[in-house]
Amino acid sequence: MYLATAIWRPGVKHTVADAFSRYPVSEPTEDDLEGDEEMEKSVKLTLNAVSLQDPKLEEVRLKTETDPVLLKLKEVIVDGFPEHKANLDTELRDYWGIRDKLSIVDGLIMYGSNRIVIPTSLRRQVLDELHAAHQGRERMLQLARQSVHWPRIHEDLSNLSKGCDDCATHKASQAKEPLVQDEQPSRPGEAVAADLFFYEGREYLVITDKYSGWPEVYDCGKSGVNTKDVEKAIARWMAALGVPVRLTTDGGPQFKGEAFKEFCRRWGILHDPSSPYHHIANGYAEAAVKSMKSLVKKVSPDVRSSKFFKALLTYRNTPRSDGLSPAERLYGRPARTSLPAHPVVYNRTDRDRVIKADRKAVSFRAKAKAAYDVGSKELSELKVGDIVRVQHGLTKKWNLIAEVLEIRPRGRSYLVKTESGRLYWRNRRYLKLYAPPIGVAKDIPESQEEAKQPRRSKRQKKAPVRFQP
Repeated sequence: MYLATAIWRPGVKHTVADAFSRYPVSEPTEDDLEGDEEMEKSVKLTLNAVSLQDPKLEEVRLKTETDPVLLKLKEVIVDGFPEHKANLDTELRDYWGIRDKLSIVDGLIMYGSNRIVIPTSLRRQVLDELHAAHQGRERMLQLARQSVHWPRIHEDLSNLSKGCDDCATHKASQAKEPLVQDEQPSRPGEAVAADLFFYEGREYLVITDKYSGWPEVYDCGKSGVNTKDVEKAIARWMAALGVPVRLTTDGGPQFKGEAFKEFCRRWGILHDPSSPYHHIANGYAEAAVKSMKSLVKKVSPDVRSSKFFKALLTYRNTPRSDGLSPAERLYGRPARTSLPAHPVVYNRTDRDRVIKADRKAVSFRAKAKAAYDVGSKELSELKVGDIVRVQHGLTKKWNLIAEVLEIRPRGRSYLVKTESGRLYWRNRRYLKLYAPPIGVAKDIPESQEEAKQPRRSKRQKKAPVRFQP
């Protein structure tokens, strides 16, 4: 039986055990040596058994023995890395940052405890295995970190993901870009938008003044609208409201032929067609079509009937969000309708009301842009000669390869030519730069210059000029 007495002693006075105090006091017994030998045999048998059972590891081992860079790396791992990176063979400098984690186990170069350094000749094969599920770069990198490694593997995975044709073809649509609004017209008839809609076997053309919101609807019949029909309707509009400076339409066949271009040149109109599938570019006409189509459905498909004209008059006389009706914007006063009204109602619209309405319109435009821009992303500009992928408007697949031939002056709209020779106008949102398949990155040294020993600067030293009072 012992009686122990505990005494407190500051940590600085404690005796620290060193290597000699932990050294065995006697020679190992035969039992100890026998246990070590058994353990060593067990480890070797386990490693050999694993390698013999796994043909993949055997293939890596054989390719490692024929890889000149990895053979040099094995020698350096065994002999030890030099003190300075500059003294290391240029082919091995990519391994400098992980030199403390490299080891050789059963003929394989290991990075850490679980990652095998893959020989150059097998890297393409391993990349294909990592990309079998067509996952993105980060997911593939997480998978690779479980078992394989080589210098610049992240670059190879990034190039593989970008260059995969299947991944690129089925990639999601690009985010919308921030809204670019047209300049607000300063007078009626300055800027006009036109668009077509179809209802019960007939086609209708809607023309709208962007300043006032004044709409006009033309029945183009059942035979299908051609350029001549569109030209006649626009000519009737111009006879009543004047020739516009700018006409915005979609890219339909009625508006993109040489005949319509000549029509616009003859009248002195600047034609501004929007890109196919990008309806927001002709949003003003789209909104007018929505309203006019509602009238056609609810009132009468006969846009020349008295019933429809009465509904259209009521629409034109109804104040919009800025407080003024299309009639007030166009004529400077409300139009008389069947509603009983005092004559003072038809007086000329007060200038202060117009100024107030203009301010409201500017405010509404700013709010609309702010709401639209949520989640938007500015895309880089393309250049003539760029090779791009084109997204199909219906299937949403990026399965067309094309070259940029022309850029519209207002930007974001590009003329591209496909491999088959077809020409398309497309908005930037439906074009993305083509990334060709790229091979595996080689073990390229960081610098091609010869390794140099660190040296002192040879710049001349000059004593400072001191102030002499």
